[in-house]
Amino acid sequence: MAEKEHALSENRVRRIGKEVHSACPDFDAEKFARDVIGDLARLALKSRISRTSQGLSTYLPFDGLEAVDVLLRSLPSSPEEAGATTDFGLYIYAPHSHFVAQ
Repeated sequence: MAEKEHALSENRVRRIGKEVHSACPDFDAEKFARDVIGDLARLALKSRISRTSQGLSTYLPFDGLEAVDVLLRSLPSSPEEAGATTDFGLYIYAPHSHFVAQ
């Protein structure tokens, strides 16, 4: 797996789910992860970002500004806290930006 794809791996998708669940207990992190991870292995980074964003849209119990608020509250306060060890590691949060853009 290329380093970029590793930046949005199964473990990272599960981490996003846990972080969003911490900010919004009604978010079903397990269903989110299971749904997104189902076809993750065959996807390149851009498609992984889109797929994860789609999962956020499906499982967030809110939309619009309420959903954006949940995503913002779910973000770690620093790259180090996020576990990003390289520039590509920050791609873990690209689905959040993609979600907002959509």
